[in-house]
Amino acid sequence: MACIIWMIFVEKMYDLFFKPLPPSDMDFSKFQPFIKSEWFRKHFMKFVYTLQIVLILISMVLGIWNFSNWLIKIAIFCLVFVIHELLHILVVYGILIWQAIMIE
Repeated sequence: MACIIWMIFVEKMYDLFFKPLPPSDMDFSKFQPFIKSEWFRKHFMKFVYTLQIVLILISMVLGIWNFSNWLIKIAIFCLVFVIHELLHILVVYGILIWQAIMIE
């Protein structure tokens, strides 16, 4: 019984996450950047790295990194990094749930 419920659940999730996207009306013959501002496009990574450094410094000041030994901290950092990169991949390939909802 549990196997049947699991199969139905997986099928519904598959239908929700992997709906075919509608045809695109984008013109691929010319490049149109996603970030419209020229200044922001040139300085985006500087902004991102500065934000990361500020967040790390704030977390160190607040004592968030004092919870355990260094091995567990590295494991958590790697796990967060992998999840972060998987989210990038999901966004690039357009299979996030908000896109499936926006299609309907």
